[in-house]
Amino acid sequence: MSDDNHKPDDIEFRPRPSYEEAYQQLKTGFITRLGHSITAIDNILSQAQYGGITTKDMEQAMILAHGLAGSGTTFGFPGVTDAGRKADHFIDRLLRGIAPGDRPSDDDIKNFIALMKELHEACSSALAQKPVAPTPMKNPIVRPTQEQIKETYHVLLVDDDTTVLDIITLKLRQIGIRVSIARSGDDAMRVISKQIPDLVVLDIMMPGINGHEVLRRLKQDPDFVAVPVIMLTSKTEQQDVVSALHGGAIDYVIKPVDPDKLVSRINRTLDAGRFTVMIADNDHLILQLLESKYRNRGFKVMLSDDGKDAWSQIIKTLPDLIILDRMMPGMDGLAVLKNIREESSTANIPVIVLSARKEERDVAMGMKFGANDYIAKPFLPDDLMTRSLKLLEKTGAKE
Repeated sequence: MSDDNHKPDDIEFRPRPSYEEAYQQLKTGFITRLGHSITAIDNILSQAQYGGITTKDMEQAMILAHGLAGSGTTFGFPGVTDAGRKADHFIDRLLRGIAPGDRPSDDDIKNFIALMKELHEACSSALAQKPVAPTPMKNPIVRPTQEQIKETYHVLLVDDDTTVLDIITLKLRQIGIRVSIARSGDDAMRVISKQIPDLVVLDIMMPGINGHEVLRRLKQDPDFVAVPVIMLTSKTEQQDVVSALHGGAIDYVIKPVDPDKLVSRINRTLDAGRFTVMIADNDHLILQLLESKYRNRGFKVMLSDDGKDAWSQIIKTLPDLIILDRMMPGMDGLAVLKNIREESSTANIPVIVLSARKEERDVAMGMKFGANDYIAKPFLPDDLMTRSLKLLEKTGAKE
């Protein structure tokens, strides 16, 4: 555990970034990808204009367009999504209509070139403009039943206001949650060092070390970094909210505290911590974005960028929820979904399919193979989280 004299090593004790920080970092990565995509499109257009384009080249172009369509708007570039989707759909229909060994017609190549030029222009325009930030969606409060609350859950409440602590403690114990209390930051660290809680509710203004310092120590210690923290803050101190979220807190509550709302947030966080989610997507930026989103919400997370690897992990670990990209190397998402539904041990695991293809026939095919939900890319991570929680509540995972 870190102390005042310990200088954390940047590699060994790097705190997990908040979702907001991760989003900004990954958006920078996507902007870099746009530059690489422009170069790739230039190469494709050069081949096409000299008549050397093949179906294999078109397949590569479709993968590129599909990826840009699926993540453009997520990172604030709707024009990239629109152009990518048009190219993706055209090439998909074209390739499905060409017999093996045949080459595209001159008209098909002409249309292909026009769409790739449009995608090139969209990527170039995106690099030259400020991205449009997606509108965030608030997650609903999910209230688990008393049967879902495990008596082994341990919550640490840290606040020097005993009145607030007494009320919240009573409500939590009534639903079977074990509670420890600390009235200062120093006391909190002593309690945590003896037994790691499942959740910490942490006031910012306290005697001794304040809540920000406690949070910093937790997130810089590998033994405690995974403990979810909900911060309590004054309504007038908005900077505290920003600092808390950037420091690694998964949620915050503004004082004066509504005990019922706080208990609901505690329930929601503990409920999420019961679940393991498998996220399979060959787009590494999307994979990292969702990993940050779900880990900061308390989920255990498994990751894969390959269909065969995803299926291997699924059959071994049996996650509670699967988020499955439709287009992946090794084995596409629908083939993985088919395996999931045919294997008795995985048949009832809820699956959300992600795809840049949102035509009615695409959605129908995903549902036919057994998807519980189908979300078209680009998507809002908050919307995906909301639908994940509702699906887990509906299916009664691990009740």
